[in-house]
Amino acid sequence: MLLLIHSYLSLYMIAHSCRIWHILILEIFLSLTRGRVSGLVMLGQAALQEQEQQEKVELMMFSPTNGSLDQEQVLVQAMWDEKSNNNSNNSTSTTNYRVSHTNPEDFTISMLVNPCGANGTHNGADTTIALGYDCCMHQFGQGEYGYLKYIDGRELSDMEALEKRYLARQDEVWHNLVLVNENGDIIPYESSRRADDHIEIDESCTGLRKPHTYCWGNRLKAIPSPYVPSCWDHNQTVDATLRCYDPWGRRKPNCMQVSYSQNAIINICNSSSSNHAEKSSDANCGTFIEIHQHSSLSHYESTLSVLAESKISTEVTSGMYTMTIDLTYKNDKNKLLCNLKDSNIHVGSMVKILNHSPLCCCPPKYDHNTQKGSFFCPVKDFEGSGPFATKHVTLEEKIKFDEQSAKYPQCPNHSEDEDVLMCNVGIADFIEGVSNDVLRAISGSKAMIMPKRCIPIQKLSNGSYTSTQLDGLYSGPCPHGKTFHSCGTSSSRERGCMGNDFAFSFQGRIGKVVSVPNKKENDVYGITFNNGRTVYYFPKHEIAIQKPDSNYELWFVHRNRYERVIHKRKGFKVIWPPCSFDLKRNRYLPYTQISNDGELLEVFG
Repeated sequence: MLLLIHSYLSLYMIAHSCRIWHILILEIFLSLTRGRVSGLVMLGQAALQEQEQQEKVELMMFSPTNGSLDQEQVLVQAMWDEKSNNNSNNSTSTTNYRVSHTNPEDFTISMLVNPCGANGTHNGADTTIALGYDCCMHQFGQGEYGYLKYIDGRELSDMEALEKRYLARQDEVWHNLVLVNENGDIIPYESSRRADDHIEIDESCTGLRKPHTYCWGNRLKAIPSPYVPSCWDHNQTVDATLRCYDPWGRRKPNCMQVSYSQNAIINICNSSSSNHAEKSSDANCGTFIEIHQHSSLSHYESTLSVLAESKISTEVTSGMYTMTIDLTYKNDKNKLLCNLKDSNIHVGSMVKILNHSPLCCCPPKYDHNTQKGSFFCPVKDFEGSGPFATKHVTLEEKIKFDEQSAKYPQCPNHSEDEDVLMCNVGIADFIEGVSNDVLRAISGSKAMIMPKRCIPIQKLSNGSYTSTQLDGLYSGPCPHGKTFHSCGTSSSRERGCMGNDFAFSFQGRIGKVVSVPNKKENDVYGITFNNGRTVYYFPKHEIAIQKPDSNYELWFVHRNRYERVIHKRKGFKVIWPPCSFDLKRNRYLPYTQISNDGELLEVFG
């Protein structure tokens, strides 16, 4: 009996440490030694399928900027669908986009919108003072962005503000902000280029944020300074009806300035070749800055559609370099980019889970002292675990995942297509008739602990729900699906969870909609919190749409005749003019129609 137990434990440890590639190598060896050609063919087909899946995963490797909440799953799916169509048609498409991360150790790319503030906003909504049109040529530039740290009457710590990531308006006062750069790194006060707020007398103020958030102290209020440094980012105040200037003072209609920098040579299609003139005009050769619609508004226009573009002609930049880009819609002078927005929930929309979403009570959390308790799998460093952990994609992430697998509490090797709530329990619970004392004698260990899926709750004769791993009795099972089948939900929110059971809720979390209900289904929306790795379902009354901070994006794209490689994305917001409404279609259009007389047509049809 003891030998059987010892063999069981040895097999468990071996299975836990094995990886799929060991099995693959063994299968190839058997195929060669036995002459199983068909087996190799099947392995080859599996390898091709894995390669295609890896290519699809690589399309998801985005670096969010400027408070973007996650990688653009809708954009990724559009790219993959187009790639699949191109492969099936045996043709090469010039709109076959691919995402490529720029390693900061190799080179970096920066972009600023209206770096001199010259574009302004409609009716003087932007009170900042515009600088000269060449203020951002061959000098340093960086945008600074603010996360709110005072929300709903409560002051957040800097770390809480970074976690919540509520992007502030550009006219928010300094004492309500945590300043960050475009990568989300905190900018210390002494390193900031932002001008100090002006302090004025306001008799209504009785103290800091009392009774108004702009109050700086007793009888004092803070107002943002109208002065901004050169090479500053004005990506939330774009007016498509205004003119702009290029760095040499030439005025152009319906445009904005864009400054860019790359501390490596920029591909401009071999300027020294004999056919330079031909290549410089080639739309599929060189580096371009493109305007695309934000992916959360993709029901208006495909995210891959190029709305406007400008070709880069400088091979080397010293500091920032400024150019202009049109704000017309697909080069149509009678159509302008507009303040695109939507209050309806579509696939790709970002939504917030409201506070009346169910509160679930799960088995007590893992305790490092006893090495028992529940924990979510998979785990991803700096992101979270379970529903909030994205897939391990890059080689670096997979290496960290292997390192994490050797640490307690250990997540078993299972598919990343599901979230699992694990419970660490004694091995004696799995082997009938064997006590912990016997297992300790075999292993020499003080405790024999192993992870197993938490057991589902059961309904008792009195109508309540519980399990041997829960401390309390609950009115029903958690409604969030299989992952939470071991958790209960309380009918009284005030009572909360009982004993040491830990409370879990999606309340306040921001997710992306991946499916919407149709007429035949229940009124539930599929929402992901981890870039589509797993999906959870919520009724409409538990979610609220989150309007994106941007309605358009700049893409820094390297083009060749086979593909277009996206190296960087940056959001910006057009706040004027409003989009035209088409009476015939009873919907807003993704542009503003302009009459031949230059008049904005807000309604037509």
